[in-house]
Amino acid sequence: MSPPDMDAISHIKAPNKGKRFMTLTELTDEYAKTIREINEKHDSLGIDMLPTRWRSITLVRGDYLD
Repeated sequence: MSPPDMDAISHIKAPNKGKRFMTLTELTDEYAKTIREINEKHDSLGIDMLPTRWRSITLVRGDYLD
């Protein structure tokens, strides 16, 4: 599994891929909208699963398993 931050970042960046923003306000508004939509859909499972992932890593003493 990829780290939770990679899950979140890809979900946030994907809807705005290729868009060009003329102002910082426009960019901020679009990304705020994207983040709100992700939160409403409960699409941030990587963040929710973080405690479980860290526990798994701790149990194997930091060794990643396939």
